[in-house]
Amino acid sequence: DLRAVLADLEKLEPTGEANPAPRVLFEDLEVLEVRTIKGHLKLDLRLRGEVVSAFGPDLGERAASLSPGDRVTLVGKLKRDHFRGGDLPEILIMYVGRGG
Repeated sequence: DLRAVLADLEKLEPTGEANPAPRVLFEDLEVLEVRTIKGHLKLDLRLRGEVVSAFGPDLGERAASLSPGDRVTLVGKLKRDHFRGGDLPEILIMYVGRGG
């Protein structure tokens, strides 16, 4: 459950230069939707039955190489998405690769 993992990671805060936020490896994610937003990559993914969004700043060019149904591996930071009053886990993408 990503919410439980996120709650555990938040116990390591505050993060910053002296205490960088942990990077998390996510393997075998199924791509559900791919889009770009002003040059950024936005993905909806399925991880073991759970749907999660991911955002890749300045990674919009990667959208052309990804399609629904693809399997990907991500490295990123798990954070809360507060956009429009939300509170769901979101992956901040640092690396995206094909395959599970």
